[in-house]
Amino acid sequence: YTFSPTVISNTDGIVVAATGTYTITATIGECISNASVTINIEEADTPETKTINKQNICIYDIGDHVDGGFDLSKLIQDYDGTGTWEDTDNSGGLDGHIFVPNDVSLGNYTITYIEAGNCGKVYTIPINVNDDCEVLGCTSGDIEISKVVTPNGDGHNDYFKVGGFNEECGFILNIKLFNRWGKRIYFSKNYKNNWNGHHDNSGMTIGNNSLLPSGTYYYIINVSNRDLKTITGYIYLGTN
Repeated sequence: YTFSPTVISNTDGIVVAATGTYTITATIGECISNASVTINIEEADTPETKTINKQNICIYDIGDHVDGGFDLSKLIQDYDGTGTWEDTDNSGGLDGHIFVPNDVSLGNYTITYIEAGNCGKVYTIPINVNDDCEVLGCTSGDIEISKVVTPNGDGHNDYFKVGGFNEECGFILNIKLFNRWGKRIYFSKNYKNNWNGHHDNSGMTIGNNSLLPSGTYYYIINVSNRDLKTITGYIYLGTN
């Protein structure tokens, strides 16, 4: 085989280093074939590269994935999972498409995702792992407690609410409510902001779920899964 314009190989396999048009002619000894094949060699398109906004991640953050870590696939448009993930800087924190900050040192890293196929996009994800972490409101001082309950269905103060802390704190609230004579009228081991002025018969002898009269009631709140100070105070119930 000869290749025009210049002879670049005398075998049936070639490596072309430049774009252009090449003509292939077969010869056997002194006999030259009348047939030839012209091939146009074109340079492949350079894959489109996209850089995602830098992800600032606290090293202590548990992430948004059910098994821990950050799901980087959420950053990729039309992600179908057929591409390849690369830990470009060998951070050691990449597990498939999940980045686990607890497994790396503080610093800047780059994760790359390459879509499948010759024309797939290349996504670059810069990540900064730091210890400048948001402190969650997980102390007894962060807990906010209703002062008034008026269960009239107007959407305002209908329930005794205990909040103010971040949901990620995972507080389990143990709550007891007492009337002015010290009789317990409500008790919950895992309170869900659902008391609206009815006694639960835990310390009363009158009918279950009866609406309590207007007045001042006393509460005791303990966070059963944390070593926090017991919270006590008064709540006014207006049912008339």
